Amino acid sequence: MDTNRIIRNCTRFRHVAALIMEQQFQDVVKNDQRAEFLPVEWRSSLKLDDGTVESVTPEKVRGLRELLNSTAMDVMYYNSPLFRSELVHGLQRELNRLYDMFCVRHPYFEASAGKVSILAHSLGSVITYDIITGWSPVSLYDEFVNATVDAGMSESDLQKRQLYEELQSSRRRVRDLEAMLVSTTNSLTTLKFKIENLYCIGSPLSVFLTLRGVQPKDNQTLEDILPSHLCQRMFNIFHPTDPVAYRMEPLLLKHYATIHPVRVHRADAPLKPAYADVKPEIILRQSEPGGQEKARASPAGSGQASPKEQTSPLHAGYASTLAGMVWSKWSGGKKVEELNQELTTLNKLETVDKESDVAFSAYDAIEKTALDQRIDYELREGSMENRYLSAFTSHVSYWSSPDVALFVLTHIFPREVAP
Repeated sequence: MDTNRIIRNCTRFRHVAALIMEQQFQDVVKNDQRAEFLPVEWRSSLKLDDGTVESVTPEKVRGLRELLNSTAMDVMYYNSPLFRSELVHGLQRELNRLYDMFCVRHPYFEASAGKVSILAHSLGSVITYDIITGWSPVSLYDEFVNATVDAGMSESDLQKRQLYEELQSSRRRVRDLEAMLVSTTNSLTTLKFKIENLYCIGSPLSVFLTLRGVQPKDNQTLEDILPSHLCQRMFNIFHPTDPVAYRMEPLLLKHYATIHPVRVHRADAPLKPAYADVKPEIILRQSEPGGQEKARASPAGSGQASPKEQTSPLHAGYASTLAGMVWSKWSGGKKVEELNQELTTLNKLETVDKESDVAFSAYDAIEKTALDQRIDYELREGSMENRYLSAFTSHVSYWSSPDVALFVLTHIFPREVAP
């Protein structure tokens, strides 16, 4: 296991962020403000299986196997009832240790209302989320038992109902004892500091939440899964070809599956409009020559006519083809093969028309329900970027990305109301 990987990645990100600070945050530098990026190297202190997995790993394609061990194996560890708590407490202890050490070296930090944000990558974002919210698999079991007890309280059998009442009373007593234990010991405390921003990069958090039973609801907000008193903002940043990363917004409001994530500005772009001014864009999936897929449309609410208000060339073609068929039938001058081609064209146009109707309904949904703050932010692909090759590298590309560094610094040192 490469225990220095986190330190190397943090060093890369620190270097890129320093260049962005010099180029685009001169006013912040002049005011003697800065952002410190500290690597949270918590993995090497864990015992877990004491190297058993490494000892059973075959020698052939060793590099690939070690890569899988360092990624997929951590997911298996985290889902294991034997090792999950060790991972959670290991990261929690290291975060608190670093914070204490930083405050000792910078005693003015807390007095000057210094703020702490966490940049969490991949599975680290899931573990960090669970630490912040205090989520545990035991909570799922508690929900199941509570539902069973509630159902049992209405049993017609007196003896069974008495047993359920005793079980309910015992569980209340256990909860009281647990609360007393938490209040009298420091071993079960969470983080010693408040979190300003949680940046999830290349994160599968939404998949984990889905498997825990979280579903989209009407008027649901981020507050329902991450209360603001625990963390002020959460940003879900991902590369479009990262196979590990998933969106968060459609998990809150389902119609956001038809709304494109906010595009992250390129660090070298001459114009960078405020993210708060970026209008939502509807995703239109239309097949193009070469098997490519077009998935963008004009911004909603941008002052342009909505798709329903525009004269669609597809509709014009539909009418033209239909008129041609009627004329052909009336004149009897067309062959069967030509009519079949026209029917095929009509079917294709009808399919596109149905896809457009989905987009039209998305425009209406934006007007009805919208998130107060956007969560999903997508990096831009390079013009010469191969998507299949990028899928192998994109998951670890965030640490050296100037675009990610600029995005993080923009929200650490906001020059306007954050989006």
